[in-house]
Amino acid sequence: MLPTTPSLNFLQHLLTSFSPINFRRNPPVRLKLLTHLHTLLSTAFGSQHLLTTICHQLLFDNDTRHATETALSCLHSSLVLAHDSLAFQTERAIIALLRRDGCLDDAARKARTLLSITESALQPDHRRTRAAAQELAHVYMDTGYLNEAKRLCMITHTLVTHLLKASINAPPFFSGHEYSDSRTLYALEDLAKIEEQLGYWGNSATWLWEAAELARKGVFRGEGGWEENIVAGKRREANTGVAGVRREENVGQREQPGVELVHVVDKLVRALRIDGKEDDARAAERIYASYVPERVERVMGV
Repeated sequence: MLPTTPSLNFLQHLLTSFSPINFRRNPPVRLKLLTHLHTLLSTAFGSQHLLTTICHQLLFDNDTRHATETALSCLHSSLVLAHDSLAFQTERAIIALLRRDGCLDDAARKARTLLSITESALQPDHRRTRAAAQELAHVYMDTGYLNEAKRLCMITHTLVTHLLKASINAPPFFSGHEYSDSRTLYALEDLAKIEEQLGYWGNSATWLWEAAELARKGVFRGEGGWEENIVAGKRREANTGVAGVRREENVGQREQPGVELVHVVDKLVRALRIDGKEDDARAAERIYASYVPERVERVMGV
């Protein structure tokens, strides 16, 4: 019998967050966090609980990805029929784990399979197609297949542009901006990175201008976007997980811009300056400074 949905959500986040890859610079920190978490889980659920057992296995994985990969693979196999959405997210986590650990051939194979499955589904889901395309694009970026990566990133950008145009005549209560989720912002930054790798700093700046506008509107880079917002809207009680964090608060939302805008604008200004467009770089700083109050004094020279 599978654990409850909140426990499954927590388990997936536990495995991905505490992967040794995320603690390469300081493995002892991971060990201390896992030890503390294991104590908490043992106290709350007992030593034989699934979460406690997996946490215990992570404590003795010798700082390799294999325990994490095995657990994620088992989780994915168990979820395919009962929890299709979470199974999809788990497979993405496995691909990212392999890619970041340098197993690019395996990551590419799994990413191509995932994209093929989403594209050939009886009822294709553009949200999943976009997510799968971006996973494969990231693998191609790491392997140097930049034109292929660019083509895949454009799947997200082109689809969202089409949906935004289609929403112009939508009812007043429907916001077309909802289509520009965090995944769109990722795609634009990926496109800018690809152009940078190709040496086309002007093209990189073009994509970053667009990304800055999305960030200004409050489209954050957190995971999820459409898919998790829909899940959150239908099953809010299921998304308040063991960690006590409501997942819909971590996905693309329209809030006041802040650190994400700073992040994008910094890259935009850098690209413009490398491209020899100092005036445009200063203009970008002035344009977006008013949306990030703590930067106003520095930009205005106060």
